[in-house]
Amino acid sequence: MQLNKLIQAGPLSASQFLLLSIVLYTVGAGLHTFVKSYEVFYLEWFLFLSYFLFTISYAYFLSLKKTEFSRLILLSLIAVGLFFRLMSCFSNGLFEDDFYRYYVEGETLQSGMNPYLVSPYDYGVYLDENPDIPDRILVKSWAANAGFAWMSGIYPPIVIQIFSYVGSPFSLNLFALGLELLVLLFLLARNLIDRNFALFWWIHPLVLQEAYYNRHYDLWIGLSILLFLCFQERGRIFLAGIFQGLAIHLKGYALIFLPFCSPYILLTTLGSWVCMEWGSYLWFPQRFDTDASLSTFANVWEFNNGLFTGLRILIQDTIEATPEQVLQLRYLFVLLLALWIIGVFLRFGRSPKIILWATLGFFLFTPVNNPWYLLMAVPAFLKFKASRVHYFFCASSLYYLIYLAHDPYYALVFTTPLSLLFLWYSFSDDQI
Repeated sequence: MQLNKLIQAGPLSASQFLLLSIVLYTVGAGLHTFVKSYEVFYLEWFLFLSYFLFTISYAYFLSLKKTEFSRLILLSLIAVGLFFRLMSCFSNGLFEDDFYRYYVEGETLQSGMNPYLVSPYDYGVYLDENPDIPDRILVKSWAANAGFAWMSGIYPPIVIQIFSYVGSPFSLNLFALGLELLVLLFLLARNLIDRNFALFWWIHPLVLQEAYYNRHYDLWIGLSILLFLCFQERGRIFLAGIFQGLAIHLKGYALIFLPFCSPYILLTTLGSWVCMEWGSYLWFPQRFDTDASLSTFANVWEFNNGLFTGLRILIQDTIEATPEQVLQLRYLFVLLLALWIIGVFLRFGRSPKIILWATLGFFLFTPVNNPWYLLMAVPAFLKFKASRVHYFFCASSLYYLIYLAHDPYYALVFTTPLSLLFLWYSFSDDQI
């Protein structure tokens, strides 16, 4: 029996199932945020399972050829989406520490230091030596919780500058909400997106979990790609190129979407991106030093659906692979991604489908990958309604099992085939 038919067999309508699952997910996030308990492990499992159920119900609803809402359910979905965003202002995320680095790099810049030369650890030492600094204890706790605290800044200067103005977890979520509403309302007012598109973005599981609950700035990249796609459809070449260039500047992974562009947008994109990188270099040239944290990023961070990570663990356990051999494995996967992108371009040309297939290759072969990176692809997926392709995000939601499991290797043995099953089901749709 197909997954859609299995869900259809239940007693709830599709819209009721969607509303129930997002409410359950919001309850899980609320318990994880506000309940202080030594049994937090169980709350983490409840949050993960409710999130996973939500991704399935969301994908199921968008796979239907005919989607209908009652007015009550429509207003309820909008209200729950807003409530979740506001509630997340108080969250500490699920297995995430990126936002601590955001704040510390912003505080480092505010203190007149170079964030590309001063790591969170260094800034913590500086705080110990200067006890008169306001909020010293709070900022020091952020520095202590920052991931890879020994590494200096890796984000673009404009991003760190915004972090320096935001100043707190609460404010970061409100900034994201304001930016998101500004973009969505602008696009709605200009008839660049319809109300259904805006709604499905508003309640998208990945947007809620990664942009708000875990506070990843990749939301800005997703909004930039959304603007790029909308302006491209209207033939606004210059604006489309500017926003795609901005997305690449914010995080270079958006480069995989370049084959989708017309030659004119491609030139505009590359021109705007080069100008942004040049401005970044003039602002902080140390960001591009060979020994800077940016150059070591790909050698430290990693997560995949199991293809790379599982293979790395296997060769390290069996042949005791050296760091150089692991690095060669990374290069191999990057080569596979490049070949995949070329093959997709030759197969689909500049069809909108190319972004979906490029994202699939990114998920499969990129050695450095996390669920929030996929926020850049959400706008392209939402262009395809009545399609099973939305089950793709069910595969990315399995990421959290890596941390919930006692041994990540055993989790990969389970999550890798399950991820591949979701990917196959998503991309076996005739529309894709």
